[in-house]
Amino acid sequence: METCPENLKEALEWDYDYIVMQNAYFVSEIYTPYPEILSKMEKVSDNGKITVCKRAENKQQGIADFFGMNEDNVLFERHIDFESPSDDHWGSLQTTDRYAFSGRFSGVLTSDYEYSPGYKTNQLPDLQSGSHSLLFSSRFLRESEIKSHVVVSIEADGRNVFCHSFALQDRLKREGEWTQVVEWMRLPQIHSDDYEFVLYFWNKGKWELYYDDFGFCIY
Repeated sequence: METCPENLKEALEWDYDYIVMQNAYFVSEIYTPYPEILSKMEKVSDNGKITVCKRAENKQQGIADFFGMNEDNVLFERHIDFESPSDDHWGSLQTTDRYAFSGRFSGVLTSDYEYSPGYKTNQLPDLQSGSHSLLFSSRFLRESEIKSHVVVSIEADGRNVFCHSFALQDRLKREGEWTQVVEWMRLPQIHSDDYEFVLYFWNKGKWELYYDDFGFCIY
């Protein structure tokens, strides 16, 4: 069954006791086409890979609430709104005042580069203690067709041990309109002191793309 809003609404009318979902596909395949689903179910249990939910009516929760994120369990969080200088871990991000979702400025990808600067660090000691989840969120605007991906990669001892990417062209359906893009992923435990975490854009088609309120949490 295709996970379009109509099919998801119909499935929620079935006579069921519980819904079981894979966390890796929930955001992209269910929440993105039908964010209203969060008001219609309540989480019962989550083991980091699958989530079990039961029926609910008018449940008031956001995507962070659904995944159980709160002040007590967020291990690392970074956010940039392009209104003030960013720390050195963000690299040389390009900004513009042509568009902005909030404030006066946004970030921009241009046709000059296939790979953009992003967030790079080797100061995430919690990754060495065990597997953790990452929730990414940003607003994007495109003026024309794009072929761009957001990529999260971890290298340890000179080899890639994790890579997760998702295509923005699959999420940004309308031109000239700000769209929120959310993605969830499970990060592995890192068994090394020599590692590097990187979040960046792969601007495969070298298109122009605007983004704002860009950030991620590890919990």
